[in-house]
Amino acid sequence: MPQIRFLVPLLLLPLTLNAAVPKGTHIDTLPAGKRTYTDVTVRSANAVTVVITHSGGMASVPLSDLPAEWQQRFDYDPQAAAAAIAATKSKPVAPAPKTAVATTQATTPLEDMLLSLGHDPVLNKVVDLRGKFFNYGLYPKDQGRRPSCSVFAVVSALEFQNAVLLGQAEKFSEEYLIWATRKVLGRQPPAATTLNDENEEADEGFSLSEVVTALRTYGVPRQVDMPNTFGSSMSDIAEPDAKLIAQARSVRQVSIHQLPGRDNAQAVTGLIHAINAGVPPVIGLKWPHERSIHNGFLSAQQPVTGYAHAITLVGYRCETGKLEDTIFIFKNSWGPRWGQGGFGHVTYPYLLDNLQVAVVLDVQTAER
Repeated sequence: MPQIRFLVPLLLLPLTLNAAVPKGTHIDTLPAGKRTYTDVTVRSANAVTVVITHSGGMASVPLSDLPAEWQQRFDYDPQAAAAAIAATKSKPVAPAPKTAVATTQATTPLEDMLLSLGHDPVLNKVVDLRGKFFNYGLYPKDQGRRPSCSVFAVVSALEFQNAVLLGQAEKFSEEYLIWATRKVLGRQPPAATTLNDENEEADEGFSLSEVVTALRTYGVPRQVDMPNTFGSSMSDIAEPDAKLIAQARSVRQVSIHQLPGRDNAQAVTGLIHAINAGVPPVIGLKWPHERSIHNGFLSAQQPVTGYAHAITLVGYRCETGKLEDTIFIFKNSWGPRWGQGGFGHVTYPYLLDNLQVAVVLDVQTAER
């Protein structure tokens, strides 16, 4: 079985003026609009966008945001870019934008999706990745009493993308990643565990970015090497031995890309692009009280103030072809007895009002 790594090693290739920058080119700093990216590697590019990995993760950068010198290096032509964008609007093709916007290098499904951001997505009647999850034996898990939904949501996407690459599934250890996230955050075991009215540890949840930072710092081993325990506090998780930490670090790394958008409407179109490409996004959103969603359907409920939850989107359906009628399918981490076999549905209007963050993971083989 080939090893999996989640960041391609940087390749130091020459940067040629007046020619498209080759895939794998390393750039120390790349200015773009109001932001400057550091430790950049070019992943792919087309007439409109360049996809990069950088010190903070992954990004799709409009060539129009680059200074004139860099636009020249990427062979940016505003007229060609405008024609490419117009082509995607007049003749959409699902799910790969390469047919409408010529790319300069071979791309992965994730890169295709990132290159397509900013274009109108193709809205299918049904896209449902649950069958693929089931084929790989990746069923809903139960996080138990621990407020570790971000860990479970990230691992769910990671296991799926890893299985697609290898052709078979590996189960990863949420237990280890909980320990790693607390380690990164410097959280010490509390003197006494405080429980809220849902019998969960209070004030111990993690953000998606914190979980991915821990994943990049400490890696993640297989679940068989550090099995999950239930019914105990996060602070009761024993520190892994040095050998397991070294093994996890040497094999597992991750790059994360936050789906961009001026508002939630743009972010939600990014979710559709991702699902069309077969890449399950991980999202954080405001969440209602558990008593209002036993059937797993989020629509018009009122979120609890200050309460958020992380889930993995695995599909959508839209019978009318209208974006506002889209219903997204998600994988939860409250076990198979919740919702519809551990899965739920959330409407477009609910996401429009309550989406807080949406990310996709970059997963690659070391051979790439």
